Amino acid sequence: MNLENITHGIKINSITVDGRGNLWMGTDGAGLIKLENGRFEQITNGLPSLKISQILVDIHDKLWYLTTSGQLGWAKNTFCHTIQMDFPSTVVICAIALARDGDLWIATSHDENLGSRIFELHGIAAREPTRTYPWPQDLSRSRIGALLEDSSGSLWCGTLGAGVFLLRP
Repeated sequence: MNLENITHGIKINSITVDGRGNLWMGTDGAGLIKLENGRFEQITNGLPSLKISQILVDIHDKLWYLTTSGQLGWAKNTFCHTIQMDFPSTVVICAIALARDGDLWIATSHDENLGSRIFELHGIAAREPTRTYPWPQDLSRSRIGALLEDSSGSLWCGTLGAGVFLLRP
């Protein structure tokens, strides 16, 4: 199957490459697509949703995914594992990024009790964040759409409509 046949009509939300040179795509309705040794494979087994908003590969070559409904998980081979976070049901994960030390940054949506927050998650077994950072009050209702940790350890937080904020943990 060629690239045009497998992706025709599919919205691709995120693309990354793992340590073995495999290309991964997170789609809006077709789950994960992996290109390995010239062959495409659609991966849906274990996914809580076929709508993937973000994917990234960590320092251990593990593929992490975030669904459009805010469910976080990781894929190994052809099976996906969803992590049940200990967040209130009103909190939705809206962005993820890789930290320099291998941890995972998580940004959550606004919750009346918690506000918007940024969490650092250590390892795939973690269900509770290791560190928590509140979102600035003047931006507390702004949804975070993108995260990036730079080489100095500062976290760039892109919002959906309120610009960029720099967090220096």
